[in-house]
Amino acid sequence: LECYEAKEIEKCRKWALSALPVEERYLKLHPDDEVSRMRHAHLLFWGGRLEDARGEAMKLKNLKDGLPLYNIANLFSQIGEKKEAIETFAMAIKAGYKNISKMKEFLADRSTDGIAQLAGTPEYEAVKQMVEKIEGETKSNV
Repeated sequence: LECYEAKEIEKCRKWALSALPVEERYLKLHPDDEVSRMRHAHLLFWGGRLEDARGEAMKLKNLKDGLPLYNIANLFSQIGEKKEAIETFAMAIKAGYKNISKMKEFLADRSTDGIAQLAGTPEYEAVKQMVEKIEGETKSNV
């Protein structure tokens, strides 16, 4: 969200709280829509409902699509759940997520709750190697 990137947290919160009922109605009709389920978890986070967002994100770790999994990994990171973030990030890669620049950005996040805080751990190094392998494969295919 632009408001989140611009650090306009109150604007994001108001927007998220107004969007939540619409998303929840949609999910009642389409409970298997992975992107909407991921978006719902983010709306809960932006709306300040951190425990609800965490609970929803935990339910989404079994998604099949790499993009929503990548976004849930980011959500876990924002919530401060580094272990869940790195595990979900690995799952996103295994599910086919291949946006090298976004993956490298995720690994390089040195904010207080960023994944780079895990650098040197076996989990971090394993996903870093996965990203490097995909990057190498991508470069050799060009």
